[in-house]
Amino acid sequence: MKTKGKNTYITLGTIAVVDISTKKHPKASMKIDLDVWLDLLDQGIGRVSVGNTYAQAKLKGKLESVHKLITPHFKLTVDHENGDPLDNRMSNLRDVTQLENSRNKKLSKANKTGHCGIRVVKGVKATRFVAMIRHLDKLLHLGSFKTLEKAIAARKAAEVKYGFHKNHGAK
Repeated sequence: MKTKGKNTYITLGTIAVVDISTKKHPKASMKIDLDVWLDLLDQGIGRVSVGNTYAQAKLKGKLESVHKLITPHFKLTVDHENGDPLDNRMSNLRDVTQLENSRNKKLSKANKTGHCGIRVVKGVKATRFVAMIRHLDKLLHLGSFKTLEKAIAARKAAEVKYGFHKNHGAK
């Protein structure tokens, strides 16, 4: 384990795995390309830690998310393609519109079915599974189904039709 600045890190080939743990997040670590990490250290980056979701650090007195520090050339929104907000390898970051970014979201912790866009409606006679999807700021009703499997199939077909990322809804 190498120490430079206030974070310790190990190298795995061309990747640095940086310990960014805090009291609230005692086992947090960030992946970043080794050359990018060394460049940040040379620039005088402060201690990197976990904010609410993302790795953040002070650089020149300003607190910034690490993924934004390393992608100043991006013109739109930075998306963590695999859904891991602590994976800041350049191969995992992409420059996308806000719409594209919203089509690559993790499954909400509040979700009860385990699948995006599907909710359970318990009726007097039967339980139904309702599938929906948002497209162009409109909530589209995809159908009401007797089985979860049919609702999932309808939702997956709509995700393909409307260009959602393959990782959308991952846990």
